[in-house]
Amino acid sequence: MSAMVWGGRKPHGLKTIPGGAHLPFWRADGVIITALLHAGPVEFLYYWLHRALHHHFLYSRYHSHHHSSIVTEPITSVIHPFAEHIAYFLLFAIPLYTTLVLRTASIVSFSGYIAYIDFMNNMGHCNFEIIPKWLFTIFPPIKYLMYTPSYVSLSFDLPDSVSLIVISLAFVYY
Repeated sequence: MSAMVWGGRKPHGLKTIPGGAHLPFWRADGVIITALLHAGPVEFLYYWLHRALHHHFLYSRYHSHHHSSIVTEPITSVIHPFAEHIAYFLLFAIPLYTTLVLRTASIVSFSGYIAYIDFMNNMGHCNFEIIPKWLFTIFPPIKYLMYTPSYVSLSFDLPDSVSLIVISLAFVYY
């Protein structure tokens, strides 16, 4: 079994990830599992984590730092105290780790998921709508696949009243 050698050593990940040296480029089952895990448990847990961060106890001690931006911009999406970064890392690692354990991981599932999470997070905080409104009219389910600046502005404008009902209604009537 040959692996790339960096600086005369094998990368540590190749030793700890089963099959890491031979990760396939594409596996449909891994991509589907990643998408389903994100849409299900990850989004559910993210919602409740974010609700908890908006509780006055955690908001005043941690999350208010993220909301200190007067005008949101892409960098705002990653301005968090260290504990929040760890929580988000653990949360968004669920689909990636699961596909590794199930041996359905692929380069596309990993890189696609990470690119999707980062792009949606940055786009959501960019403070202007990139996606034209008519696209949501033509294809309404797209609003459930995208994290838009309208969604983020609700969180920033109403930090004490972030609720699933408000956010859901905003998307239904957008």
